[in-house]
Amino acid sequence: MKAVIFDMDGVIIDSEQHWKKQELNLFGELLGKWTKGSQHDITGLNVKDTYEILITKYGLPITYEEYIGRVKNIALDVYNNKANLLNGLINLLKELKKNNIPIALASSSLREWIEIIMDRFNIRQYFDVIVSAEEINAPGKPAPDIYLITAEKLGIKPKNCIVFEDSTHGATAASKAGMYCIGLRNGFNEKQDLSMTNTEIHGFENIDYKKLSTLI
Repeated sequence: MKAVIFDMDGVIIDSEQHWKKQELNLFGELLGKWTKGSQHDITGLNVKDTYEILITKYGLPITYEEYIGRVKNIALDVYNNKANLLNGLINLLKELKKNNIPIALASSSLREWIEIIMDRFNIRQYFDVIVSAEEINAPGKPAPDIYLITAEKLGIKPKNCIVFEDSTHGATAASKAGMYCIGLRNGFNEKQDLSMTNTEIHGFENIDYKKLSTLI
């Protein structure tokens, strides 16, 4: 293990549960019906890929500009007011820093949303590299590109990186990148298929630097 990479939504913060509630209302209004199965289709995707699925599979009746406006209003509420850090995260970040392990964030979220979380919880100092899907000219998760680019920015080979992911799309991306992927069960993602991960944990309280250092 020469680096550890975190997804943000559902890994750093418990935002996925809040997104689900808000999107149930939004897409129920716009589409007439929105189920937990439908939610599975978009969990872990970036904004543009989510819109494409909503258009092609569900017939979303609004433009991208209208859609992004509605989504940004939800995001500001989720990230400024509702989301919280997952239990045990800060202790793990401190352990990794103490042992000189580079840390990165690779998220499908927009940069402005990431910045809210960095500032609100004062955790920017832990991250050596932060990559938002909107900033890379490459396919989003489940394609491996964001993780390969993150490893390149870290200067670490993908095979020496450990990734924490909570979604099927994200875990698939990390696995395709050739990284050791830990599936994080956060209490809200039991329906997500994490079978492609190398191992699963239930919360950060069940992992520490010593355990991580023995994995690869």
